[in-house]
Amino acid sequence: MGRVDDALIQYAKAVESDPSNVDPQNNMAWVLATWPEARIRNAQKAVEMAERANSLKHQNKRDLGCRLC
Repeated sequence: MGRVDDALIQYAKAVESDPSNVDPQNNMAWVLATWPEARIRNAQKAVEMAERANSLKHQNKRDLGCRLC
């Protein structure tokens, strides 16, 4: 296992511990979509993670807007 493997494990743990945290989901999606080694790339999982991160990002903005009212 290399550093990218460790990073993916840490991202997965961060998502599991706080599913509303956008950053680890976004970072994991980027790695899964762009990593040069085919054994790491997973387009389907990357899209799922990116869509979830995008949805959370918009939800967090709406929540912030409500708190400012």
